[in-house]
Amino acid sequence: MDGRMFRNIAGRFATGVTVVTTINKQGRPVGMTANSFTSLSLDPPLVLFCIGKSASLFSDFMEASAFAVNILAAEQEALSRHFAAKEIDRFAGVSYLTAKTGSPILQDVLGYFDCQVEARYEGGDHIIMIGRVVDGQERDGAPLVFYGGKYGRLAG
Repeated sequence: MDGRMFRNIAGRFATGVTVVTTINKQGRPVGMTANSFTSLSLDPPLVLFCIGKSASLFSDFMEASAFAVNILAAEQEALSRHFAAKEIDRFAGVSYLTAKTGSPILQDVLGYFDCQVEARYEGGDHIIMIGRVVDGQERDGAPLVFYGGKYGRLAG
């Protein structure tokens, strides 16, 4: 199957939207928008996300010992687009808190998982990052969703 067809079919699966964050080896916060996130295990609590080997932050996440998954709320589409932008300081003007692991937690997110890196696995042109959840928090609200290449909200 060619890449375009694969992307079209995968785009038929609605996902939530996250911003995955960490601290790079220079001590600066970095992050990227990701919808390749899922919970993996309840005991122990594990989550995963996938990062492309060609991603601008690839080396930052490969060197990281921790990361946070920030689950975006319906009103945070602009934040998602900001963290998806290329060639910018994605944390310029962005407020955040520091999690137990030191990873950045974006303000007003619907929830977050603060994780220690548990494992990394090859997955084609991506690396599968598995994190052991050490902390987290949630709040009420509706999630930002992504479907068919577009942002949306849940009906209701």
